[in-house]
Amino acid sequence: MKLCATNLSFLKINFEDFLKKINKIGFSYIEVSPKLIIDNPFNYSSKKKIYTHLKKNNIKIIAIQSIFFGIKEIDPKNISLIYLIDHFKKMVEFASFFSIKNISLGSCPSRKIHIDNKVLDNINFDLMNYFSIIAGKKNININIEPISKKYGNKFLCRPYDTINFIKKLKKNNVKLLLDTGNLHENKINFEDFYFEYKKIIGHIHISNKNIKLLNSKLVNEKIKFLKRIGYKKSLTIEYISKKKNIINKLSNIVKSI
Repeated sequence: MKLCATNLSFLKINFEDFLKKINKIGFSYIEVSPKLIIDNPFNYSSKKKIYTHLKKNNIKIIAIQSIFFGIKEIDPKNISLIYLIDHFKKMVEFASFFSIKNISLGSCPSRKIHIDNKVLDNINFDLMNYFSIIAGKKNININIEPISKKYGNKFLCRPYDTINFIKKLKKNNVKLLLDTGNLHENKINFEDFYFEYKKIIGHIHISNKNIKLLNSKLVNEKIKFLKRIGYKKSLTIEYISKKKNIINKLSNIVKSI
């Protein structure tokens, strides 16, 4: 499997220091939120700067996440789908520049609209269809993540809902992002769910129910299980931290796998 760290876990250090630290403890792959790397990651000079740091530390970006983080504030009652599509196109171009084949699609303004559920379903169906076409032109996969209602989400909050939506969409480049925190919140067994839907799973996040906590035992158990069954795709150890010493805990986890 391709084990990734994420820059969401290192909010107190800059991108170059993040790369140095994870390289030192043995990571070769990362998942990133582009807007956390640099304020405008889309212009050529920014991408070249990011490329230089990656090459220097022998690190490859496998997936991008939090793709709508940092965009201008959007009124949930008056969302411009054209604006979201244009922003998504920029993310696809960013991914293409770095040969990134996976976009993790979590929180999205279109999933937070306070309207009738059927209308919400139709809006997101059309939007995800557009996203799929845009990403498909660059041979990029979209992995939709179920997002809990506690984050203001109104649509695709549970794993089974997300599975059904993906089946309805019928797009070969749209898969499920399996998140252990979301499974735990919905009282779903990780191993049973994985075996039932492994063909639809495109990427995995190992996270705690509380995203700010790093549960070493949980991470070890899930990674060892996936190694044992021969999981070959990408997997990110995901947690959000502002602690500068979080690298020590992550290092201990990697050593014990």
